[in-house]
Amino acid sequence: MAPSVSDAEHGQVPASLVTDISVGDIIQFDLLQPCPSVYQTENCLFATGSLQKVRAAVMTAAHLEQLVENQGEALLGNHYRSLALNEIDKVNRSLVLIKPDEVQPYFTTPYNTKPRIKFKLGSSSYDLPMTDVNFFDTMQARLESLQGQSAFITISLGMPFEGRHYKLAAGVIYCQ
Repeated sequence: MAPSVSDAEHGQVPASLVTDISVGDIIQFDLLQPCPSVYQTENCLFATGSLQKVRAAVMTAAHLEQLVENQGEALLGNHYRSLALNEIDKVNRSLVLIKPDEVQPYFTTPYNTKPRIKFKLGSSSYDLPMTDVNFFDTMQARLESLQGQSAFITISLGMPFEGRHYKLAAGVIYCQ
C-alpha cells in the first residue's frame, strides 16, 4: 500500500481520519490520482471519506524483518539528521523502514512533551524527533519496559524547513 496524502496544505492526513488506525494496519481507500513529488514518489491523493481500516496489523519481528530495507549506514541519502534542499534529488522516496541498534527513546522536556529517539544504523548515530503519536502514549506509560525488545522505525523526510528536509521517526514499533 502506498503512502497517501490529502488535499491539506502539506498533504498531511488529518488526525480525525485516522483515530482508529495504528502504524502497520492494513487500510484501503479510493485512489483519486497518483501525485508523486520529487522525493515523495510514493504519494497518491485519496478520497477523504474513503479511508477504511481492513484489519489490524500483525507485527512480529519476523513479519517486520521482511519489510526492512538495508541501506547500509546512510539513511535516506546521508549520515545526518537532514538533507539540504540541493541534496533531495539523491533520494527517490520519503519513507523507509529500518531495524536499528541501540535504540533509546527519550523526552527532551520534563513534561514529556517532545519525544525523540536515538539509535545506531551501522556505525552512524542518529537523534531524531518522533512524530508517532501512538508510540508517544506508550513512551509515557512504560518507557523502561521497552529495553531489550527489537525496534523497527519508519523514517520519513519532512517538508522543507529553514532550507533543509529533516528526518523524522514517523512510526516506531517494538516487538519481542
